[in-house]
Amino acid sequence: MSIVNSILPVYAADVSGVCSALYELGGMAVIHDASGCRSTYTTHDEPRWEERPSKIYISALTERDIVTGDTDKFIDGVVRTANKQHPLFICICASPVPVMAGIDMYTAAKRIEEATGIPTFDIPTTGAHSYICGIDKALLRIIREYTHPLPKKKGTVNIIGATPLDFHSRDVTDEICLNVREMGYDVISCIAMGSDLAEISQASSAEISLVISSGGLSAAAFLRDTYGIPFVCGVPLGKALSAQVSALLHKGEGMIKAADTDACREAVAVGEYITANSLAVRYSSETGKPASALCTVEYGGYSPPNEKTIRQILSDADTVIADPLYRYICPGKNFIEVPHFAFSGRMYFG
Repeated sequence: MSIVNSILPVYAADVSGVCSALYELGGMAVIHDASGCRSTYTTHDEPRWEERPSKIYISALTERDIVTGDTDKFIDGVVRTANKQHPLFICICASPVPVMAGIDMYTAAKRIEEATGIPTFDIPTTGAHSYICGIDKALLRIIREYTHPLPKKKGTVNIIGATPLDFHSRDVTDEICLNVREMGYDVISCIAMGSDLAEISQASSAEISLVISSGGLSAAAFLRDTYGIPFVCGVPLGKALSAQVSALLHKGEGMIKAADTDACREAVAVGEYITANSLAVRYSSETGKPASALCTVEYGGYSPPNEKTIRQILSDADTVIADPLYRYICPGKNFIEVPHFAFSGRMYFG
């Protein structure tokens, strides 16, 4: 049972990642799940409810629906709601129970589209993967569906991978956009927090993309492979880190990369891959001390270490840069708190 956490909570799941990525885009996110679980998606994993509404539909899946394999009720409910709400698109995704029951979400999406005339697609979620996996699939689908070839605009950039699960408020992404503009770039789109579908549809005109979380990697790779737009990875927060990101943007390639934990355990930044590397490099730039990055969030083909391994790694560190909940597995360390909404939710955000 080495994969079981005894102290640490788990990160938000892929379904939450999908809802977060699509929240501001005018579509309707549909989760096939029991109604009693809706608060997870609409409150605990989503701080934007306090400032703006969105269209998220929970199917109120019942035990009888699973036993009988009744998808007509699900489809009829989505069609009825969509005809009232008039979303720009419909995205359906599944929680663990319909996945285990083998419900055909792809066919359901096709039937919903035929009945409503609204573009509808499914995103294959299981509820058993990290929020990054959900964001990655959702942003890739949006980019594929809504971008088309456009003339390049020199000195422009897409910022990809922005959601509150990694960047808890609009103030943070606004600062990132401001820092990018101060580097001499115009921001075509901030995907998907701060930009609507109209702005995202212009993404193919950018000169380069800046990926600020690993949830944006597949979308950035698609823009590179389809439209010839290179991308770099890093989070430009702080003067020193912004200067390094700026150098990568002007070079047209690269990633803010810290040492791995096998090479350096004096200070360790913990969390999502790109953010953890950026935090470690920022710490080193500001203190002159070496720091490494420990990715604890699943993305792509990467599986994070279990709690026991994380504890062992952090036991050797003098300084830990992480969400405050990590204190409970490394007591007594010099701890720099960086709350992570996808991990500890609203606990550390007023």
